[in-house]
Amino acid sequence: IFALVLVVLLQQFEVQLEGEHHARAVESHLNEILRLLMQEGTLAVSGRVQNNPLEQSGKRRILDGRIKDETQQTKDLVVGHPDEEQAYTEIYGMLHKCLDILAESKKDSLSGDRFAVLKAWGSLNRVTSTLNVRMDELITHMNEVAEQTQLEQAQIREQFKLALAIGLLVNLLLAAALAFYFHRGTVKRIGFLMDNTVR
Repeated sequence: IFALVLVVLLQQFEVQLEGEHHARAVESHLNEILRLLMQEGTLAVSGRVQNNPLEQSGKRRILDGRIKDETQQTKDLVVGHPDEEQAYTEIYGMLHKCLDILAESKKDSLSGDRFAVLKAWGSLNRVTSTLNVRMDELITHMNEVAEQTQLEQAQIREQFKLALAIGLLVNLLLAAALAFYFHRGTVKRIGFLMDNTVR
């Protein structure tokens, strides 16, 4: 019984650790995506302010690649978690909208539109604000799920503690009953031997 309880508790601990690791990994990737997106927007503006958008385009291509890599890693993490997959799909759509705004801004800047970056910056701010809110909602949801799982596991651990205590009490009572039974049988035999010895 004790070994079974230990195995179940160990499995619960592993599930809890896995859930916490998953939540931290998704949160980390989402934060990195947002950081890279802001960095790319800043590069777009600074390239226009410095009047050298071509110099910034190489850096932006690198950031685009990193954003795509982060989004793929996040997508891989949320597979099998329906609520997270739905939120990720929304986030992914907004992210692509941001990237489209930046690409359009770059194209307009190269064609000579001096205000393209400012227009893009306003649109980008609105979309990234919504994106940030949705990411925060996903992170909050994941934290709530993790807390609920921890509460359920704590309740199960308490039930196992109670079962162990009852099992221990039953074992003690059984041991006492067996000791009494064998003691009584041994006393009868010794009494019988003593009677035989006296005769």
